[in-house]
Amino acid sequence: MKSIKQNVVILFMLVSLNGAAKQVDSIKIWHDTYHVTSPRIVAHRGFYKYSGAAQNSRASLRNAIRLGVEGSEMDVWLTADNKIVVNHDAKREGVMIEKSLLKDVKKLKLDNGERLPLFQDFLKILKTSHHTHLFVEVKKHSTRKRTVEAGLAAMRAVNAAGLKGMAEYMSFSLPACVALAKEDRDAKVYYLSGDKSPQELHELGISSMNYKAEIYRQHPTWIEDAHQLGMTVTARGLNTREAVKEMIESGVDNMATDFPVQAMDVRESMKKKR
Repeated sequence: MKSIKQNVVILFMLVSLNGAAKQVDSIKIWHDTYHVTSPRIVAHRGFYKYSGAAQNSRASLRNAIRLGVEGSEMDVWLTADNKIVVNHDAKREGVMIEKSLLKDVKKLKLDNGERLPLFQDFLKILKTSHHTHLFVEVKKHSTRKRTVEAGLAAMRAVNAAGLKGMAEYMSFSLPACVALAKEDRDAKVYYLSGDKSPQELHELGISSMNYKAEIYRQHPTWIEDAHQLGMTVTARGLNTREAVKEMIESGVDNMATDFPVQAMDVRESMKKKR
């Protein structure tokens, strides 16, 4: 794959809201062309819509770093012998990750043929990044205790690798978010479920929120409320140009999307029109 200073052609699918119309869009990117960096763009499960990559793969993180987006999201699980691995679902090839030993889990394959990644693999790649942060989603395990343990294990692994400040954390588990926020008061910790107001999160010591765009539509003051409390706001699921534009205009700090190139293009285009 070419370096970020070379001209690359990125092909990805743009899907309409109703899923009926599809078209292939080819965009030539020079990394230095994209001067606008706010709101930050987070590649959901990495920049996987590229040849040779898959969701939550090492390749998807490398692609996100080369693309130059501000964040690359991924999902972590804790195995039965307390090893952190990367996968979205609780099971892979019928194997329940949190109930299995690492020696069995690491044999599993991703859709691009990679073996299931260890969290340490991602941290090694993250060390090559000077711009792209790792957005670590702690998946809900079978018990609250285990979810909290997974989150703390991930944060401690990041800090032990000397990467504090290069990772941000999130979970649908409120107890996990509270525990992470207590562990490191400086870390950005995002709650994902969408059922808590900025004030409620702030009172729990949680610094950030990451909700679907529809939540902000239902609660139009929440973005401003969060900012007044010094919180960071992420909108996720922004897979159309219209949604990206809407959330930029709404003032979010981060935008999570499966189409980071598209989001970069909209963000840059909006700046030029101002």
